[in-house]
Amino acid sequence: MIPNLERATSKAEMIRKLHGIACPMTILKKIPGVLVASYAETSESVGIDRENLLTMFGDHDQDAFTTVKIENGKTVYLVVYNRTLTCKETRFALARELGHIVLGHDGSRPEAVRNEEAICFANRL
Repeated sequence: MIPNLERATSKAEMIRKLHGIACPMTILKKIPGVLVASYAETSESVGIDRENLLTMFGDHDQDAFTTVKIENGKTVYLVVYNRTLTCKETRFALARELGHIVLGHDGSRPEAVRNEEAICFANRL
């Protein structure tokens, strides 16, 4: 399956027109049904230490991830990021996660394809 980079680029342009050069964190927080928290905040709120939290969601080196849940017919996204990253790294990680949300990535296509599209989106944003 081939990534749709044109679609990723056009969605990033649409978001830029809508929000200007706003920080991805600011944009994410404006989207209904999106919660954004650091690993530490998430770990504290659910009572699971950070290492176990990372193990639950995959790679220990993840700078950020998004998990999706359908609750009462509504889609809820939890974006978790590593707050020890530099400002530039955090912006890119959150822009990439915003890309996954805006592009409607639901796990139905290969992970490599979704990631390439989200990275294209983040670079364009």
